[in-house]
Amino acid sequence: MAFSNRSSTTLLFALAFGLFIGAPIFTAVADYDPLLPVFEKWMNDTGKVYGNNTEKQHRFQVFKENYQFIESVKNQPGLTYTVGLNDFADLTNKEFLEKFAQSRTPKPSNESTPFKYANCESIPCSIDWRDHCAVTPIKDQAYCGSCWAFSAWVVENGGITTEEKYPYTSGATDTQGTCDASKTSSHDVTISGFEFVPPYSESDLEKAVANQPVSIAIDASGSFHQFYSSGIFNGPCEADTFHLNHAVTIVGYGAENGIKYWIVKNSWGTSWGDSGYIKMQKDISNTAGLCGLAIKPAYPTK
Repeated sequence: MAFSNRSSTTLLFALAFGLFIGAPIFTAVADYDPLLPVFEKWMNDTGKVYGNNTEKQHRFQVFKENYQFIESVKNQPGLTYTVGLNDFADLTNKEFLEKFAQSRTPKPSNESTPFKYANCESIPCSIDWRDHCAVTPIKDQAYCGSCWAFSAWVVENGGITTEEKYPYTSGATDTQGTCDASKTSSHDVTISGFEFVPPYSESDLEKAVANQPVSIAIDASGSFHQFYSSGIFNGPCEADTFHLNHAVTIVGYGAENGIKYWIVKNSWGTSWGDSGYIKMQKDISNTAGLCGLAIKPAYPTK
């Protein structure tokens, strides 16, 4: 079929316009992928925009692999949780870990710290510190992560200002930003230091959490953790000091269908997990706890 000069010009303009807006990944019907509409919808839902079509094609391939992983997990027996698409579906697990699981974890002192909850005998069967206004909203800390040295700075500075007066923004802007030194003179919240919960003891960890939220270090590696959606996470993950790569906070514990769990607050935004939280299986046979959560628990003191 022949095209007129006008038709040819119109066609070329349409193709060029399509390339500029980065819309089509494929131009031939034979190259069409049935997952493309799923990817396009995910892009729209998450607000993802790529700089060029080459980058978009690459991210689509990563998305496809992650989508296939998620679908395969749905049929795996023994899991007490679900996985699903989230904002990280266009990242390989290596990229995800490099950006979101490189937190510095605390180094236990050579001298043992006191454990003020050692003699607690009466503790509740369940507790959720979110119900007691003791937990701040979920943040998206991105590559800034959670830094344990920060607690030492709070002690040295004599306190810290509130979230209302100096909101955290690095996760939202994807940049480290500039510190406003004037805020350091505001001492609305103070701590005197921090103590470690005796390691390798979920029973001692329970005593501590019954009295206040507790910071822990875990192994957050693997696509299972990357795409956790709901339910009680029971692995797979590593449980040794070498693999601890992410700092999170236990804000409670409970039980569901006979399975005990910890309520863990994360820092990857509300699109991840259960609105930013994850339930991790509690009181497992390994004394290190699931993903090593009982190896380095610590809590601030006043």
